[in-house]
Amino acid sequence: MSKCCYIHFKPKFRLSEDDIESNILLIDNYPIKKSETARFLGVILDDQLSWGPHTAALKRKLNYASATLCRIRDSIPDILHTDLYHTLFESHLTYCISVWGGSSLVNTAKIWLAQKHCMRVLFGNKKAYLEKSQTCLRSRPYSNQTLGDEFFQQEHCKPLFKKHGILALKNLYTYHTFMEVFKVLKLRCPISLYEYFKISPKKEKSTDCDSALIPLL
Repeated sequence: MSKCCYIHFKPKFRLSEDDIESNILLIDNYPIKKSETARFLGVILDDQLSWGPHTAALKRKLNYASATLCRIRDSIPDILHTDLYHTLFESHLTYCISVWGGSSLVNTAKIWLAQKHCMRVLFGNKKAYLEKSQTCLRSRPYSNQTLGDEFFQQEHCKPLFKKHGILALKNLYTYHTFMEVFKVLKLRCPISLYEYFKISPKKEKSTDCDSALIPLL
């Protein structure tokens, strides 16, 4: 019971305080502490469902994975770099992405930057990436001490995504969300979610198959 806690989910802005703020939750006369965040099945929930704490923790985990990939990149054949990305980076990125992937742009932008950083580190021009830290005059030859605009430009990630067949953050969220909906409609599991959908009586002319009506939750 000492590890038990509860969260009072509430909107960000409220006109008045609720009575629950002054109440105490008891189970067998044991007080349960109130918490603003809690970890449930690897996902950090907060009382406003903003997913800010979860994306912050995920960003730290992704940065650690990028640093690991940068250290072992030269020791692994190039043919295995894509497998390393899926194993050490994308496995953390896609975990429960259908839950937190639709949060605000403030949260997802940090994760998007972490993904692009990993792409540059693992698949990009490593020599040019390491030269970004050599801004001191003593660390560069005399002929290369003048830094132009090209030095401060980052490598474009879109060709790297396309070359290695890797989905970006937004596309990963769309793919996993559609797959979750497909499993609900195909397997009817869980049945509580399946009952929210209604099959449209109209047939799609192009595929001649049924279409589902999106529920209004």
